[in-house]
Amino acid sequence: MASAVAAFAYVLSPYIMVYQWKRFLFDEIAFSALLPLAAYLFFRGIVTGKTLKYSSLFALSTFLFGFCFGMPPMIFTLWSFLFLIALLSPLLGYGAMRSLKMLSTSLVLFLLTGA
Repeated sequence: MASAVAAFAYVLSPYIMVYQWKRFLFDEIAFSALLPLAAYLFFRGIVTGKTLKYSSLFALSTFLFGFCFGMPPMIFTLWSFLFLIALLSPLLGYGAMRSLKMLSTSLVLFLLTGA
């Protein structure tokens, strides 16, 4: 539990947020813009049930921001966050099958676009 709290505090640290701008790391700067967009498109696909439309938009956005995935931790961060959304969305009243369908379709299109 302590390691999870430490990791959460590390992510929210202002030093870490400023460090990527100081070193001007393009991939991390663009990833910080991609993550909310990808999460919105993913969750919107679960809510509306239009899986193909929103997973295609998700794949397009990850294709346009493809240079962000030059480091494996960025891919892991994106998919762990989306997996968490898919895992918790049935608790909000959306179907588990919708979440699974959106997760699998998005993953397949992500791999097909080569991002």
